[in-house]
This record gives sequence, C-alpha cells and structure tokens, in this order.
Amino acid sequence: MKNSFSLKKFTATAVLLSAGLIASGQAFAGMWVDNGGLIQDIDVRDGFLKIHLENSHSNTDSCTGGLGGDATRYIVINMANGEKEMLYSAVLSAFMGGREIGFGTDGCDTNWVAGGTFPKAYSIIIRSK
Repeated sequence: MKNSFSLKKFTATAVLLSAGLIASGQAFAGMWVDNGGLIQDIDVRDGFLKIHLENSHSNTDSCTGGLGGDATRYIVINMANGEKEMLYSAVLSAFMGGREIGFGTDGCDTNWVAGGTFPKAYSIIIRSK
C-alpha cells in the first residue's frame, strides 16, 4: 500500500528527532555529565526527585551535598520543571530496566536539604546495554 503507516520510517524519524533534542540539550546553559552510571535508589518528596547514583560523578556545578548525601552521588529533578514528566519517566525507565544514565545539570538546587545543595538535572539519557 502506498499510504500505509511505516513503522521503520516512524522509528527512524523518532531516533533522528531524539538525537537532535539530545544534541540541542547539550548546548543548553548547563553542564553535561557523561558518567552517571546506574541508579541505586530514588527518593520522591516535597516536590523533588532525588536520584542516588551507584557511581560518583564529576559534580561540575560544585554543589555542596548536605544531610543525606554527597553531591557527587546524587542529582535532583525539581518537579516544578516544565519537562518533569519526561525526566521522571526516563529515570523510572532506566531504574526499572537496570540501565545506566547520563545527564545534564544546570546549577545546584538549594531547596532539597537544609545546609546543602545537589546538582539539578535538566536532561537524562538512558544508555543501551
């Protein structure tokens, strides 16, 4: 059929679109951190998603950490972020699938824990196995 839906074309378009979005996200005003690793656990409360990573990352934003953790082992997503549903979905998918993540951060979030700050994620990439 000439006008039939093509799953291959749709998939190829989605991959190219995703690659373009990822590339444009890296040009964002934040820092790109490539060594996220596996997610050890996720803490959701008070309007934030706190992601505990198995490996340390470079903490390019020089966040201070604080009660409940070292800033090099955590990232946070502020649920007031306009893309919170997509970021949260990516984090849960990676966690449930046992996949490593990469992420981009843009500053430190000062609202998570009294006396400290954690890197604020604006982008999540799920790595293939």
